[in-house]
Amino acid sequence: MCKKDENGLTEQEFLAAYKPGDYDRPSVTVDIMVIRMKKDLSCMQILLIKRKAHPEICKWALPGGFINIDESAYEAACRELKEETSLTGVYLEQLYTMSKPDRDPRMRIIDISYIALLPYGYEQTAVAGDDAKDARWFDIDLSDGILKFSDNTVEIKYSLKSEKFKNGIITVENFVPVSISSEALAFDHGQIVLEGLMRIKNKAEYTGIVYNLVPPEFTIPDLQQVYEVLIGKPVYPKAFRDKISDDIIPLNKTEKPITGRRMASVYRYINLDTSQLESEKPKEKKYENGVILTRAQPFHNGHLSMIKQAASECKNVLVVIGSANKNGTKRNPFPIEYRKDVVEKILRAEELYGANVQVISLSDWSMENATEYVKEWGTFFYCNVVNAIGEKSFVFYYNDNPNIAKNWFDKDILKHISIKSSGRTDVDISSTMVREMLLHEEYDKFKKAVPREMWGDFKTLRKMLLEADDEDFMMK
Repeated sequence: MCKKDENGLTEQEFLAAYKPGDYDRPSVTVDIMVIRMKKDLSCMQILLIKRKAHPEICKWALPGGFINIDESAYEAACRELKEETSLTGVYLEQLYTMSKPDRDPRMRIIDISYIALLPYGYEQTAVAGDDAKDARWFDIDLSDGILKFSDNTVEIKYSLKSEKFKNGIITVENFVPVSISSEALAFDHGQIVLEGLMRIKNKAEYTGIVYNLVPPEFTIPDLQQVYEVLIGKPVYPKAFRDKISDDIIPLNKTEKPITGRRMASVYRYINLDTSQLESEKPKEKKYENGVILTRAQPFHNGHLSMIKQAASECKNVLVVIGSANKNGTKRNPFPIEYRKDVVEKILRAEELYGANVQVISLSDWSMENATEYVKEWGTFFYCNVVNAIGEKSFVFYYNDNPNIAKNWFDKDILKHISIKSSGRTDVDISSTMVREMLLHEEYDKFKKAVPREMWGDFKTLRKMLLEADDEDFMMK
């Protein structure tokens, strides 16, 4: 039985008699806040177009347009985004509905705004469409109560005016952009951008929105830099790593971050589609235990490269700092307390492929290169390693000819050790070279040769070196 209204009409009869022209009908548009990171990751950038027609002619504005009669707002936003950037499949989120009656002088136009986030590393050329005179990427700076958009020739600035209003029993503070420059964005686009930046900042704290601004493969230093730009403040590296630990998986390779000089581990975001998790698990490590021996006089990037290689291949890594009983000489100027502390500090700051890394110290009982003690030294070293790791077998990473290290051990010990040439030879640095930099006060070279955590130690290390004796000594 068909239902009828109070006039006795069925729905079909009602629709046949309905006259849309009896009511005012607003037009509906979409505008898109297209955001990416600047190449050096120092700030966000926004795509703006310069209008070439009335109203608001020659003003910079967000890209957008009218919604076609046969498409949804989301479909219109996707269409406009593809026309402006040639990109599809990127993050797109509805932001806000701008509905003030006088927001557009032409007629009543309701605008549905969107945020689009583009990953860095891709070249998105700004191309002006048919309705624009120009299109450019502008740097965004939101600080000290000022919102600023700038490129090489244009600067658009707003101060932020605080307004408070009641929402139920709660008092809410909102901010309104007030133009303080000769140029301003068209219509209410300044307010749209401010709302969008606040949305991004808030969501960065409790969602994975940051991963939409980085490429599929990234380093943690670069990811942290993007995150800090989004929230507008620095975070402690350890706190950040703890925050993202369940979101990422290592790819067992390294690359140089945009924001740093040292090689860093590469990761990707875990797709929460459980059907893909099995294929995205990290690769099994080749070895159970890896061992590195270094005097660290002082520690440098070559040592770090060795440790990273071992960590990428081994579940457990033992770093043995030798000559623990030697200090105050030209060859061994730095005390074991400093060497062990600085190595542990550096490794805490590094991402080492999920390997368990342990640092121990070990005394010498002879002069270096004292051939009459080689086998005894090898046995002494082996026994200390076995005691530390609790197992007889391990891979020994050595930065020179493996045959040299083989001479340290007798046949029974060699059955349990695999000696592997490390990648340190790819790094043109040695402790002797670093000590020369200290002697000649070559601070710039020193910074390139050692991890960042040691930069502030330059003067202290140089003082120790200048006070060192010429001769080493033999342990009694």
